[in-house]
Amino acid sequence: MNTATLDAADARTPAADTAARDDAALFRRITWRLMPLLCACYVLNYLDRTNVGYAQLQMKEQLGFSDAVVRGLVKAHLARVESAERLRDPFADTPPSPPPSPLTPDG
Repeated sequence: MNTATLDAADARTPAADTAARDDAALFRRITWRLMPLLCACYVLNYLDRTNVGYAQLQMKEQLGFSDAVVRGLVKAHLARVESAERLRDPFADTPPSPPPSPLTPDG
């Protein structure tokens, strides 16, 4: 290694350390701002999926909907969720995995 390479490396070290600290601080700020939002979205997604199951029971009992009608309503709801996913990431290489159906028994 020649001295010109060492001098160039020594000259870049403080700036590289400052840049690394700045990057770490930026990622920390982004993480603290995004994680609460992502956690809230996760909770809302869970509530949305469980509400579909409860709605199925209520619609069948109170409104007298058949299984076919409820299945169609659930498919329409899941199609809306799928279209929102497609709008969010239209250039995804692979389609998202289908959500678990609330109508299948856990047998």
